[in-house]
Amino acid sequence: MRFGEVLANAPLLALVGAGLGLIAGSFVATLIMRWPRGQSALAGRSRCDSCAETLGARDLVPVMSFLVARGRCRRCGAAIDGRHLAIELAAAVMGVAAALAHPLPLALVTALLGWWLLLVAALDVEHQWLPDRLTLPLIPLGLAAAWAGLGPPLTDRLIGAAAGWAVLAAILPSGVHTCPSPARPESRMASPRNAAVQASAGCR
Repeated sequence: MRFGEVLANAPLLALVGAGLGLIAGSFVATLIMRWPRGQSALAGRSRCDSCAETLGARDLVPVMSFLVARGRCRRCGAAIDGRHLAIELAAAVMGVAAALAHPLPLALVTALLGWWLLLVAALDVEHQWLPDRLTLPLIPLGLAAAWAGLGPPLTDRLIGAAAGWAVLAAILPSGVHTCPSPARPESRMASPRNAAVQASAGCR
């Protein structure tokens, strides 16, 4: 797509990217709040974190529902966790950036990886927890994207993956580590190797 065509279609691209980002952000926010508690983000209907009342369709419109309700549950009046709004807006920005920066299908791949990394970063910041189920799939996914000709070439990604592993391995003894989620003791990895790594890193 030529630069002029991009400019002409920019409003539509931004709208689609923002819409998809808001939907993805709503799901990511739910994961961030439920997963560390050992709760499923897929099972059951959405509910208020305070009164546990099931939410209706008008309560689940990303950003808009929060603003209309002035950040409070319509039933019990409790404040809605601000992380919902923050994550939804962040994901929307990522969607817009990906839609404007790349053509399809690279734009979609970029957005999906961005939303995935948003979830990883939020769990890391809040719980100092990097679940293997989130981090390990990024390796084959990134390599597969390169193999398909999307983004940087495969060689660059292999070098980046190796360099990233080497840096993390070097700084692990200094206290930078991946520990189990404090809200989920059962997330402690049980293998002897991982137990040794976590013990050397000071995980309790």
